[in-house]
Amino acid sequence: MGSTIFFPAYLCEFSLVVQLIGSGFCPVSPIISYNTAPILTVPMKPTVNKICPEPGFSISVINTNATVVNLTEWIFFDLNNNRRDLTEFDGLFEIKLSGEGTYEARAFNKL
Repeated sequence: MGSTIFFPAYLCEFSLVVQLIGSGFCPVSPIISYNTAPILTVPMKPTVNKICPEPGFSISVINTNATVVNLTEWIFFDLNNNRRDLTEFDGLFEIKLSGEGTYEARAFNKL
């Protein structure tokens, strides 16, 4: 038996009453569910310092509401604008930077 996904047009409370065939007039409690608005944007505030010769690296931190973030991704662009996905940092909110260039962080939530 396959599952059916229900996408209601309104944000509200829904209830479902399930009663077995032949159960007569037995009392039934409805199953309540809520449809809430999806989170489409996640405010993020990056914190990073310059990479100095000593110690030769910096730490970048994403400040955000981590409870609504399902996945983070990091991307690096070198000085020639070559892109490299930093998959070793997937899911992290804090990474160690050592290469000169531009770092980009993306946060995703599960819809």
